[in-house]
Amino acid sequence: MEKTSYSEYVAAVDKLKQQHGRIETNNFMLADKLKTIMETDAGLIVKSSRCVFLAMLEHNAFYRLYYHAAGSDGILEGLRQIDGQYDKKLPLVCTITGKEAYVEGVVPTFYNEGYTLRKRTRRFDNSNIKMAKEPENVVVEFACEQDAEEISEMLRGNFDIYSELVPTQSEIAQNAKKEQIAIVRRDGKVAALKYFDVQNSAIYGIFDYVRPEYRSDLIFLAIAPFISKALEKRGIVITRAYGWRDMDNKRLNQFSKKLNSIPQDVVLYTVMR
Repeated sequence: MEKTSYSEYVAAVDKLKQQHGRIETNNFMLADKLKTIMETDAGLIVKSSRCVFLAMLEHNAFYRLYYHAAGSDGILEGLRQIDGQYDKKLPLVCTITGKEAYVEGVVPTFYNEGYTLRKRTRRFDNSNIKMAKEPENVVVEFACEQDAEEISEMLRGNFDIYSELVPTQSEIAQNAKKEQIAIVRRDGKVAALKYFDVQNSAIYGIFDYVRPEYRSDLIFLAIAPFISKALEKRGIVITRAYGWRDMDNKRLNQFSKKLNSIPQDVVLYTVMR
């Protein structure tokens, strides 16, 4: 594995596409994030006539794998090349993304190479979700860059950095600049937050969190209306809303049905070795 820049990585992927036409990838959701990260951090690349694998260090704790490959044979070839060249002691993590049938067909290749399942997540359509009554006298605002450290501590302390695509502190600061983190402050700290992304006419909820001591106040119910009004003021019309839920959390999935949150055929399977 050798160091690479974003431009070199893109050139290798383009060459692969020219050779094989249609290729498989787990990078269609994370391409913009990856470009931003690689402006300052080099990745490690493995490439052949059938695949391009990129490994990026995250949270100084593990390497996340991004692949482009000509079918499952290309994925297998890349994994075996990595196995022969990777001499780091940090874990390798890969999130396979796509329609459920595709993902179910790909993950055995990883299992056979010693990877184990870390988490399964499904996308839900929240466009017609039933909203509870908005609480009164709750002040919601957008987080600022100075909140990034506190928000990072909240996310790292309550979400799995390996399987839930937890952003780094610098990524959080960038998302705050875009006004894509809505928060409620209480007692001089961030009491509740919604971390989200807006693409075209769709909003993607990524992380929701309320500190335990404030959950009985139902302050979180004020955040969604605040975001909706803020986007309307910018002239952004949201026609779709999505969120992600743990496929193996039965209680959460039952609750989603009551809210009219509709499961979709798009999943994330995170594997680790």
